[in-house]
Amino acid sequence: MNGPSARSDAEMLEINLGFYESLWRDAQLVRPQRFNTWPLIEALARKAPRRLEVAPGLRPRLPLEQTEFLDISQAALAKLAAAGARTSLGQISALPWPDQNFDLLCALDIIEHVDDDEGALAELARVAADGA
Repeated sequence: MNGPSARSDAEMLEINLGFYESLWRDAQLVRPQRFNTWPLIEALARKAPRRLEVAPGLRPRLPLEQTEFLDISQAALAKLAAAGARTSLGQISALPWPDQNFDLLCALDIIEHVDDDEGALAELARVAADGA
């Protein structure tokens, strides 16, 4: 987003936190097996031991077990962790992992929530291993 109406990352974070923290606090986790994408995701996940899903809230698509989940919502992360997921608090614009760390990455419905979409995609590419 460029131009006079563009919001900064800090403004976007504040808006998103205000909405998603209360949403996920009162919502229930929907397991990935409930989505129609599960057969494809399950096949991909079996071949990818190092997995990352960014900003799933309580609607993750990757398997909960042995997947790293990053979100801005502590409420969502607490529920994911209680279900057996590995969780980290953070943003797509500054992923807290080294280069080429993941074999499979998932980031659905998030790019419209960041100011620098190219930077977000670059971060995903940075932590993606060769062939991810």
